[in-house]
Amino acid sequence: SLLDLIKDLLAISAIEAGGKCRQIERIDLKAILSEVLDWMKMEIDAKGIEVDLEMKPALPLIMADRKEMNQVFGNLIVNAVKYNKENGIIRIKGSMDKHMLKIVVEDTGIGMNKEELARCFDEFYRARNKKTRKIPGTGLGLSIVHKIVESNAGRIEVTSKEDQGTRFEVFLPVIEGK
Repeated sequence: SLLDLIKDLLAISAIEAGGKCRQIERIDLKAILSEVLDWMKMEIDAKGIEVDLEMKPALPLIMADRKEMNQVFGNLIVNAVKYNKENGIIRIKGSMDKHMLKIVVEDTGIGMNKEELARCFDEFYRARNKKTRKIPGTGLGLSIVHKIVESNAGRIEVTSKEDQGTRFEVFLPVIEGK
């Protein structure tokens, strides 16, 4: 837990200071999503979660730092697993929305109430209730996701309903003509 907290604090500090050395390259987000799902396979299987990955054919590439995109979608998928119900579902969809690539990560988990939803991107904020008491975390993951997405000229939106799940929509600019 302490190591995770240190890593998250360092990530936030680097993003805010603009001092992080980024290696911008062409990225196929379907490959990133597949890598994260492979990395999370044991946890997904242990909870009996069904994953539905649906990417529209021939989606364009984005220009971004691969490690950052792994961090964004790693955090979103880890949360979708951690806060999901046993035998729940995670739906991941990729499509175009005007000039942006839209990736949706949606779960059938415990969801968030209005207060939790309003604060979910705040640093160190964690929902505190009987459903989350035993779920570990630093309260920095979604803040990091938000900062990375914005630093890539994108945006992130979230909707959630208690006991029904949460839906994150990430919008990232695409490489023109690709």
